[in-house]
Amino acid sequence: MKTRTLIFRLHLIAGLTVGLLLVLSGLTGSLLVFDDAIDKALNPSLLRVAPSVTVERISPAAAVEVVRRSLPPQEGVARVRLPRESDGVYEVCLRAKGDPRCLYVDPYTARVLGERVPAESFKGRVFALHRRLFSGETGETIIGVGGLALVLLSLSGLYLWWPGRRRLRRGFQINFNARGRRLQFDLHRVVGICAMAFLLLIGLTGAAMAFNPTSERFFNRVTASPPRPPQPTSVARPGVQPAALDLVLERADEALPGAETVLVNLPQTPTAPFVVRKRLPGEWHPNGRSAVYLDQYSGAPLQVQNALAAPAGTRLANSLYPLHTGRLAGTLTRVVHVLVGLAPLFLFSTGLLMWRARRVVARRARPVESGVSPQARTETVGG
Repeated sequence: MKTRTLIFRLHLIAGLTVGLLLVLSGLTGSLLVFDDAIDKALNPSLLRVAPSVTVERISPAAAVEVVRRSLPPQEGVARVRLPRESDGVYEVCLRAKGDPRCLYVDPYTARVLGERVPAESFKGRVFALHRRLFSGETGETIIGVGGLALVLLSLSGLYLWWPGRRRLRRGFQINFNARGRRLQFDLHRVVGICAMAFLLLIGLTGAAMAFNPTSERFFNRVTASPPRPPQPTSVARPGVQPAALDLVLERADEALPGAETVLVNLPQTPTAPFVVRKRLPGEWHPNGRSAVYLDQYSGAPLQVQNALAAPAGTRLANSLYPLHTGRLAGTLTRVVHVLVGLAPLFLFSTGLLMWRARRVVARRARPVESGVSPQARTETVGG
């Protein structure tokens, strides 16, 4: 079998086998590129407030205290997410074994706006479908395999598209005067090659995130980097209350000056630390991958993770999410990723139409046995 024929068959089989999975991943991925904006638009009374230039925002500690006063004694706060824009709100999530319930606090009036389980929102369900197919680790593995299949389809498509150096221009031409399979072929080829680099990037980063421990070990090995340090712990002090959240945030700011605080995880066990997630200027990740771990009781920093100064392997792993979602150069790259997310639907549709047309042609071209027409053979067998 010739190499081109073999690669064509691999491309065809992979496309027909995982095509629908890639269509689903592409469409849900396009929605998630602007997930926060969509979430705000669907829940304006919960996630958006009128900014104030005369009233200062309450502190994260005050937002947590407002929520605690509205809770029964047995419920506790697990984390608080800070507002990122002037019209944003505090998201204070409660301790839970499964998906947590979160309350939303107006940072200007200290009023609880409402509550929800984020995993049950439209955004949460789209993310669960995109990341795990509503099937936990099994679904995440399937998504990872789909990402590898997208890499195979992209590389094999590039090989099949290549028209040669002297005829490179022809590879980007579409004959709109053609009809049927010829037009479908031109559209499939040109759209595929234009989207190929982005599809390859999305497939690689998606698979790497799905198989994160393996990919991070690979990055560390090829860059000769040490692994991430283990999370530090606090020394339990029976009878001693945890440090005040205001003090913890002040110490975190001193440990990473100039970094924006994004999220705070409150300790849930006697030895757990406070974890303050931060974003330094220049970080690709929209939520930052810098962090300060602080002692639960004294508020002293136990470990500081500066994402910009991390080893090369860790920086590669941290870049997967922003590369996968197009959050690098603002709105432009995000719009490009939305369009690329639609490409699998177009490529699968045109590929399926061409495959069906080939099957019809192949059936019509079968040799007639012993000079007997297909209709006569059918009548003979039936009689």
